[in-house]
Amino acid sequence: MVLFGKKNKEYIYKVDAFDTVFYLKFITDNPKKASNIKSSSEEKILKLENLVNRKKHINGLTNLYDIRTNNQNDEYLKLDKDLYNLLEIGLKWYKISNYVDIGIGNIVDAWNDNYKNQTYDIPNIESDIKNLELKNGQIKNNHLNLYLDDIVIGYLVDEIGLLFKKEGIKTFFINTDSVVLTGSIDDDTPYKAALKEPNGKKDSVYQYISLKNAAYTSIDFYNRIKRINHEKYTFYINPVTKTPVNDIYGTTVISKSALTSTMLSLISFYSKDSKELLNNYDSAAIWYYDKDHIEFTDSFKKYQLKQ
Repeated sequence: MVLFGKKNKEYIYKVDAFDTVFYLKFITDNPKKASNIKSSSEEKILKLENLVNRKKHINGLTNLYDIRTNNQNDEYLKLDKDLYNLLEIGLKWYKISNYVDIGIGNIVDAWNDNYKNQTYDIPNIESDIKNLELKNGQIKNNHLNLYLDDIVIGYLVDEIGLLFKKEGIKTFFINTDSVVLTGSIDDDTPYKAALKEPNGKKDSVYQYISLKNAAYTSIDFYNRIKRINHEKYTFYINPVTKTPVNDIYGTTVISKSALTSTMLSLISFYSKDSKELLNNYDSAAIWYYDKDHIEFTDSFKKYQLKQ
């Protein structure tokens, strides 16, 4: 805790979830407000972790596991508001680009088997996305195998950012390593961030950026590394080719919201043809193929700092 002036204090909280750590850093002169933010954020994060769980039932919730395995006779299942919102967002972005597809649960499971068995069998399986039907907070009960791991953290970071704004806190920094959201600093100074090389080396920075009231998402090849017969892949499964990526080390996209930067970083990671879409969302991107092959959008330059 660091003192700011006579009243303001800087608070830093950590929440472990989704195999990462949510760092929440903010300034307020109200200890009770800080405590409420901590408890509300932690409750939200842990609830979403349970809602997107594909492996087991969680008492009191209808989660992704229940959607796929339930034996109820109801035509529709009532969903928690956050899970319903996530599914709606997934449908929306699938219509924008089919490189975002939350219906690939069966394809993800097939690749889990491939990695376990050390085989490279491209699954002859269709995504469940076209069978996803939502209405009035409910999902049609047709046992879909859905996958939200790639988008849920961006959604959560934005939700916590909204909580800060609701509490009147403008100076904040949320960091999950892969997804970052910033507020503003009182003297209008931007936040500074360092982008690590997505090549497996620890503490290796290749780019410094500055931003305020903005977010970025970085996809790092080595964050989810897998191997088949000593060949390296990452466990980001391209929904169009139904194969894991191994031809690019990472992407970073800067945008106004964490969720938007997350969606656009996925699309950019899977496809080189995303520049027009990035322009539509006033976003900037960097593609890291190797240390000698790094590409930027022109819009990325305004965020760059000298190393």
